[in-house]
Amino acid sequence: MRVAVDGCTPETIAEQATGRLAWISEPELTFEHAETRRLHRVPAAGGTPQPIFTSDADTTDRQSWPAMLPGSDYVLFLSRPTGGGPWELRIGSVAAGTSRSVVRSDSMGVFAGHGALLLVRNDALFAQPFDSERLEITGDPVRVSASVSFNAQNGRGAFDASSDGTVVLRPAAGVGSGWNLRVLSRNDDLVRAFEDVTQPLGPALSPDGTRVAFHRLEDRGGDLWMLDFASSVQTRFTFDRAQENASPVWSPDGKRLVYRARRANWVLVEKSADGVGGETPLAEFPHPASPMSWSADGTHLLFMVADPSTGWDIWQYSFVDRKATPLLNARENDGFAQFSPDGRWFAYVVTTASTVQSFVESFPPGTGKWQVPAGTMYPRCAPTGASCSCCASRRNPMDLGPRWRSPSVRPGPGSSSVRRAACSMHLASMEL
Repeated sequence: MRVAVDGCTPETIAEQATGRLAWISEPELTFEHAETRRLHRVPAAGGTPQPIFTSDADTTDRQSWPAMLPGSDYVLFLSRPTGGGPWELRIGSVAAGTSRSVVRSDSMGVFAGHGALLLVRNDALFAQPFDSERLEITGDPVRVSASVSFNAQNGRGAFDASSDGTVVLRPAAGVGSGWNLRVLSRNDDLVRAFEDVTQPLGPALSPDGTRVAFHRLEDRGGDLWMLDFASSVQTRFTFDRAQENASPVWSPDGKRLVYRARRANWVLVEKSADGVGGETPLAEFPHPASPMSWSADGTHLLFMVADPSTGWDIWQYSFVDRKATPLLNARENDGFAQFSPDGRWFAYVVTTASTVQSFVESFPPGTGKWQVPAGTMYPRCAPTGASCSCCASRRNPMDLGPRWRSPSVRPGPGSSSVRRAACSMHLASMEL
């Protein structure tokens, strides 16, 4: 969107824009398109976005965090090669529509004038000498700051620079920019911290509460690991980090896991939780897919699938007839679906360019639908069916709206104001 400096009603320039925007020239912008995950250009007055690097289609499947080389039509961006492999910074001419590799990097890059390129390495911010004529790095990098906020999952760093070389940044919170695993009580009390469980993403607690499966981020990929709470022993569950094995979901009896893996396509995989035996592919998609929730009776799995025309959609997989079918595939981004404990309802999030909304709907859809107050996301249901929790905006963490009731988990009137901290967000709990 655009808005005048002196203030006015915001005007939409283009839909499906995500991440960083960069000015190509005074009348044009470039951005990462949320559906195609590639850089597009669009007039600042609005219009139809057009892809920039069409000739790179066979070598990269994501282009993000654009930054313009001052006084030129060259744009620097973070790129992921098709089929996996190390991420890299690339630079290319907007007019020519071609790009070339600059340097292997897990971080976005920003130009500090014509002579330096800023990027993150090992949680620190570095200035890499850069020849703006030959478009290549020269010499050794110089550390600018020992600490900078950095998201290792998508390469976003909290730093920027002006054309005269002035640098602004946000230091990382705490030591380093990684994560570890912590167990909290319902009263915000720290029950236990597993400091040696590094870079855990998407932790999934087993139904009996004795183990947690998680994705360990490693060089843009990663494997699934299992942590036993009693012994604190970590066990590797998958063995090819290039496949980006992630998003584990437990079966109701705790005997199996379904997760996503990246091979020639994106695959939903089922495997015994004890690690014995091989993998069973359930469904395969040309675009990312991630499992979300397994019904209590074991018959259905809810998962998300990215679609270039509709954004994220919610699909269902039937373990009875072994088929995957779309459940919600509207124009909005639908995702983060969670079954209620009795399987009669599911909660999910709808994201548009300007709003994030959560809903509760009957399963299968058709007999009821309710909206959760705005500002909440990532719903989770308690196994007893007495409550449903969700992350809420720090600006509005108390407005929780409907309760979920046991045993049918049917939404009804009323509100509560339980608030808990979870990572960098608030965890709001709707309960009796």
